[in-house]
Amino acid sequence: MSPGAIPDANYLSAIRQDSPEDSDLPEKCSRPPLHLICLLPGSPVVPASLLTLLVLFLALDPAPVLAAPALESNLSVSNEGYFVLSWEQPVSDSSLRLQQAGDPGFTTDVEEWPVSGASQFTQSGLFNGDYYFRLIDNDGSSNTLVIQVRHHSLARASLFFSLGAVLFSILVLTLLLGRRSLQRGVDG
Repeated sequence: MSPGAIPDANYLSAIRQDSPEDSDLPEKCSRPPLHLICLLPGSPVVPASLLTLLVLFLALDPAPVLAAPALESNLSVSNEGYFVLSWEQPVSDSSLRLQQAGDPGFTTDVEEWPVSGASQFTQSGLFNGDYYFRLIDNDGSSNTLVIQVRHHSLARASLFFSLGAVLFSILVLTLLLGRRSLQRGVDG
């Protein structure tokens, strides 16, 4: 066998059958063991079980299994100060609670609401800031969801109010002029 070539299965079985007195033993022992030869790039000796294990390992989903149902929201940034949290109804009849906190570790400003039997929760009236939410049941907690509340600026809110006032004035004026025109047609 040439130096650096990958040995075939017959050669490897012959190595195992050689006695320790063989003069070639140091050369044969310096070759990598069979399990390492199988992992060499371009190696023709790859057992099917190794490939099967590799495929199964890559196919498995490494995502952690959550105890409570996954929590979702209709948006991640709320400019109006309200949003809807939703989840799938759990199969077990556990006491499901929704927690809100001011930090991801749920150590400050924690509020909790019982939500067993529900599949959504609408939150409103929050000030600007980041709010963290999670579901808790008897078996543990769900994913943590962060909602950023960023209200419109006062200038933008004033602009919306002014546009609304102008549109309301145009509507009232149109109704009054239409009524006057209708009365002239009836009187005339």
